[in-house]
Parts: sequence; C-alpha cells; structure tokens
Amino acid sequence: MKRSLDLRERALASLSSGMSRWQVCLVFGIHRSTLGRWHKRQQSGTLQSKPSPGAKRVLGPEDEVRLVAQLQAHPDATLDDHLRLWQEPQQAPVSRATLGRAILRAGWTRKKRA
Repeated sequence: MKRSLDLRERALASLSSGMSRWQVCLVFGIHRSTLGRWHKRQQSGTLQSKPSPGAKRVLGPEDEVRLVAQLQAHPDATLDDHLRLWQEPQQAPVSRATLGRAILRAGWTRKKRA
C-alpha cells in the first residue's frame, strides 16, 4: 500500500523529535521495517515513492468508456464475443486476458440481477 508523502514526513519528524520507533509505528499505524525504509530513503535525499513496476495499461480510460458502451449494447455476449466486437472497429489487437481485466475494472458482470 502506498503511503502519502505527508505521512512519511510526519512520522520521520516524530522520530527526529525523540519519539521511539515503537511509538512512531504505533501512532502512525506503520510497520517498523516501513519506518526503517523511509528513514533510509530520507537520508539518501528523497521521500518520494518509487514508480510502480510494470507496463502501462493497454486500454486507457477513454477506451474503457467505449468498452462500457459495448457491454451495455451487448449484455449477453461472452468474453470471446466482446473480444471479436472490440477488435473489429478498433483494428488494435487486445488479448483476451486484457479485455477480461478491463471488463472487471468496469464493474461489469454477466450474473443475473433479480
């Protein structure tokens, strides 16, 4: 879980003011190893978060808007049907897994609602 820069600064300021590591961890709800990493990062010059690893999403927010419209237009289609429908006008290859994750992020389900 990412922690805000403000939380890091306040926790390290409390540590510098004389509060024990145990007390800082208890007050700020962090683990002692997290406090240690923050302290080490502070000594190296920056408290900023490191960038998250991994590639950027293939389907961005504007694509997800179009995907939701497709899902609403074809509510009973299977994942393979949606993949075929997506790739016809887009001319952009998207894997089945990528489209499946995008559908889950959109909160779409094929479960019947009573």
